Amino acid sequence: MVLDLEETLLHFNMNMNNNNEGVVDIRPGTIKFLDDISEYYELIVFNEGEQKYTDLLIDSLEQNKIYFEHRFYREHVIIDNNDVVKDLTRIGRALDKILIVDNMAQNFKFQKNNGIIIKSFWGNNPNDNILNELAYILIKIAKDEGD
Repeated sequence: MVLDLEETLLHFNMNMNNNNEGVVDIRPGTIKFLDDISEYYELIVFNEGEQKYTDLLIDSLEQNKIYFEHRFYREHVIIDNNDVVKDLTRIGRALDKILIVDNMAQNFKFQKNNGIIIKSFWGNNPNDNILNELAYILIKIAKDEGD
């Protein structure tokens, strides 16, 4: 399971807090989502940000438990006609066994059949429950060994 990070699981709010630092807004249900699906999937994060920045964001999620077995960064993306593309062949797994969840369809345009588009999260919706719904679907797929 390949997961996008920014605007999918969290949002980095550039508005500065009192300490002149940005704020990471974690999408509601993210930790439960990761807990639930990590029982069924190898979790891989694929973010288009630079490694140092991405690792800081991931570390804000993985405070008590390591969810992501592998991390892919800006250096792993491909630029195709001004689109940032996360080519799933770079993951090193059989494509028929990989799903990607991302808020931007062009990010998985090389493997459209592997992608699940999710509504963007901008940190301003405390009632967002999309990850609960998605976890149910993903677990069903894993249990049914569906395609």
